[in-house]
Amino acid sequence: MKHILIALAVLCTVIVGITAANAKEPADMAGIGTASCAEFAQDYYHNPAVAETAYTDWLLGFLTGANITASALNKPERNIGAWSIRDIKSNMRDYCNDHPLASYIEAAIELFKQLPVMPKADS
Repeated sequence: MKHILIALAVLCTVIVGITAANAKEPADMAGIGTASCAEFAQDYYHNPAVAETAYTDWLLGFLTGANITASALNKPERNIGAWSIRDIKSNMRDYCNDHPLASYIEAAIELFKQLPVMPKADS
């Protein structure tokens, strides 16, 4: 429980810091996902559990939002549940290790493209 509270405190600090830094500037994106892969790697190096929790929580929200957008545009949704959380985390670490100058959101978009398309629901 103590680790969860510490992780939440760090996450809130990061989010508040990013929001405060960008509060006066218009932005089409916000949150920890705007960090570079190099920043993710640095955060992971300093505290793997906290970094992976914060970034993975953002990632799952992003993937869900991407599916909502796809559905609204009558595009195929992706099956987020097709991969284990362990595989998702591993994919993101691998992508960021190979592309340190990319943004974390670019890594998320690439992961989203790799997920299988959801089967159509029978009408």
